[in-house]
Amino acid sequence: MKYKILPLFFAILKIVLANEEIHESPGKGRCNAFFRCPLKDEYAELGKTIPEGERLDEKYYKCCSFYGRCGETDEHCGVGCQNGDCLPGAAATTNNLILCSSFKLTGRCDEDCTCPYGQCCSKYGFCGTGDFYCGSGSNKTTKKKTILKKISTNYNNNYNNYNNIYTKKTSTKTRRTSTKRITVTVTSTVTTKKTSEPTPYTSSERPSYPAKADDDVEIQAIPPAKNAGVVVYLPYYGLYNRLNLMKFDFTGIDVVNYSFLRIDDSGNPYSSDTDLENSWKGIGVIPYLNTVVKKKYPHLKTIISIGGASGSKNFKTFLKNSRTLKYAATNIVKFCNKHGFDGIDIDWEFPANAAESGYYLNFITEIRKQLGKKKLLTLAVAAKPKKYHGYVTKFADKVNWINVMTYDYTGDWNKYSGFNAPLYHTPGDKNDQFDGDQSIKEYIDQGVPASKLCLGGAFYGRTWKVTSKANNGYNQRGNGNIKGQESDVKSNGKYAASWSYYALRTENVLSSKKSAVSPWKRAWHNEAKSPSLLNTKDLRFISYDDVDSMRERVKYCKKMGLAGFMIWEVTQDYKRELIKTIIDEYNK
Repeated sequence: MKYKILPLFFAILKIVLANEEIHESPGKGRCNAFFRCPLKDEYAELGKTIPEGERLDEKYYKCCSFYGRCGETDEHCGVGCQNGDCLPGAAATTNNLILCSSFKLTGRCDEDCTCPYGQCCSKYGFCGTGDFYCGSGSNKTTKKKTILKKISTNYNNNYNNYNNIYTKKTSTKTRRTSTKRITVTVTSTVTTKKTSEPTPYTSSERPSYPAKADDDVEIQAIPPAKNAGVVVYLPYYGLYNRLNLMKFDFTGIDVVNYSFLRIDDSGNPYSSDTDLENSWKGIGVIPYLNTVVKKKYPHLKTIISIGGASGSKNFKTFLKNSRTLKYAATNIVKFCNKHGFDGIDIDWEFPANAAESGYYLNFITEIRKQLGKKKLLTLAVAAKPKKYHGYVTKFADKVNWINVMTYDYTGDWNKYSGFNAPLYHTPGDKNDQFDGDQSIKEYIDQGVPASKLCLGGAFYGRTWKVTSKANNGYNQRGNGNIKGQESDVKSNGKYAASWSYYALRTENVLSSKKSAVSPWKRAWHNEAKSPSLLNTKDLRFISYDDVDSMRERVKYCKKMGLAGFMIWEVTQDYKRELIKTIIDEYNK
């Protein structure tokens, strides 16, 4: 008898010692079946009012994952969750696993308490391999074995994906000049701990990867778009006085991104202008766009765009919680389908770190999962892929194309006047600014296919007050915080310092597509493939784009095999001068 009791004694001792290793107080990020996680961040203040020793309902607490870590994502609250606000069914599964622990450590098994992966449970209730254990009457596979395997596989995959991003790497950056390329090698080192067992995440910078679609089937990469074509953003505010939706000619435009839909902190989408979008002309802009306009132009596809520079500031708030993330994705897809859009465009400006980029990937993945493959999913992204901390290729797998915002390269943050949206690098540029060609090639170098990229074109420019007429005002010391077009007013002590092409044509700066009104003088900068304007009296310099620069950018898109050409934004045009030039060049 003593020989039968001895293994059980050591098994129980092993459990106690194992638990002792992680008996840390709540709040240190560790937990187990007996030590729970702290309250969720949103309920942290509530914790100060709870009498000592009293506990709230589980829904108020962070989840304790299978690996003993506290958090609020599906990795913590899904299968293997030990306590806290676990997803339905997750905690029950874990309780069975805990109750089986002592039984399994003695080498015993049954249908509920399965053997380690790779072993079978014999009809006598012992674990092992071979015919005796895996033959007739054995429990070869059980549901819980699959669950354990899935937990282990997903965790290892996530950890390995993280290590692939945060390991020692050498990158090569090329700075262009007119005659040669100078290659600079930059080496950055990040130390990662590799052991036979994965180490649980400890840094808030480490991303939360999405679960596989349908729980166990990976979402297949979306193939490159055959041709996005000419893509224009149509912001709601431009419909008040610049673009007449009832009369505008959409001939030659392939995609309209109606912008912007916003999302509150709880994951509920809301309109930027409810009256305009639902009551305009007694119909509403959205119903009119997706019925009357699309009926008149059957080739036209419409996309609802979400976020934007100001509308995406709270993205990190609702995306860091897996439930509000999923809720937001569900509501956005419902909005898209209900209102007759052909797809969804997302513009987050910009994730602050790798963790937020991980949330963004989760969001994109969930939207694609719910949207399906037939509808379009696109992104508007920064000119520099480094803004997404190594995630751009993962983004690209889930979307039809990516609109690269190849503009805003210079502004009042620069000491010297520069180009708002240069296509190529200019030797001797004192701002050492990026350009469209460099942006596109960096995305391609990151692994994004050219056929999934759209170059961005700007229907606006930026202005400086410079100190010299030299070089037609370009590359001169200057102040970028000056008034631009007539409607430009100070906000928080700053001007937007911008000029739409519409304003240049209507406020006595340009008299025609390429002629300036004195004392303004137009110049063409061949290296950048960009024009500029200089007021020869008060030394105001404007970098902008016109019909010549638009032709050059469309030629570039075709030469590089890009998905298309994106415009921000169509209501800043004047009598279709720019958009017609783009369409004509694109269709040559």
